[in-house]
Amino acid sequence: MIPPIPGYSEEAWKDFTFNTARLQKMQDGARIILDFLQLVFSQGLLSSELLSEDNLKELSIRLVDTQIPSAARKIKSFSRWELNPETLPLFRFEFRFLGNLAGMLLDFDNLTISAKLHVWQICGGIIGKELVLGQPGLVDLWEVKSSVITREDSLVSRKTWYYGKNSMAWVYTLDYSFGTQPLPEGRKTGEKFAATVKFYPGLLPGRVLIVEQADKTKANVSWTPMQFTDIAGLQNGMATMAAYDPLFREFPILMSEVIVAYNQGQFYLIDQKNLFLSLRTIEKGAFGSEETALRRFADAGGYPVHLWTMISEGGLILM
Repeated sequence: MIPPIPGYSEEAWKDFTFNTARLQKMQDGARIILDFLQLVFSQGLLSSELLSEDNLKELSIRLVDTQIPSAARKIKSFSRWELNPETLPLFRFEFRFLGNLAGMLLDFDNLTISAKLHVWQICGGIIGKELVLGQPGLVDLWEVKSSVITREDSLVSRKTWYYGKNSMAWVYTLDYSFGTQPLPEGRKTGEKFAATVKFYPGLLPGRVLIVEQADKTKANVSWTPMQFTDIAGLQNGMATMAAYDPLFREFPILMSEVIVAYNQGQFYLIDQKNLFLSLRTIEKGAFGSEETALRRFADAGGYPVHLWTMISEGGLILM
């Protein structure tokens, strides 16, 4: 079952106005992306000069002109990636993401309002905070679980994950700054606080605004964690989510009665039917580090446990 966005309704957003002129420019950018992907796939990654720094820089400039800055930064970043067996799945994920984004932009008129709002935000379109604050909220005691700052050219972003003690909800905030501007002050990892969160529109729950004072009149929504007890169910869930939201990058999943195993440098999840799934480890990230995996492995001690995982860029990591 696809987890709904707490308190969200398409009716509340049906009158949202998209900038027609910008949308037309973004659709021009979508055609540029598809042409680029077609050349990459026809020539091959190893033999193609399409991934050269000069080529990618020129392409990113064209995409900035079509007002898809997020895609421009992503494509420019490919020049810093090494092509090897470890990065190949990430290349595949990012190419698939860009292709899906381009396809949804070109088919924008036929999308649901939820999908339109989702695509709009990914492309850098603005959703006014006042519109988000007008939605129902989720009240809980929140703990800051991670905060990661990344830089892409002149854009600095911070993604902070929070966990709700009572609701079992995982939500995140995004903060941005440009050039030498400082990021807004943020909370420290491990900090706990009571607050209401208001969800951004889209296809899957995740990004929120935090309201320091709990809004008692609009804070009656609930959260349903996505939970699986076996690997087959998890894989079906991952496929269902990818079909529902072709642009989703990561989502927390609660796995029950699974064993964390380690063999020859590789971590695995094993269910009660002895089906297993390899886990990714990430060198730099909020979750999924080898240190986190070793800690979960040691804590479980070879016994079945309940633990949080995250679908991340097509793979599975430990939180």
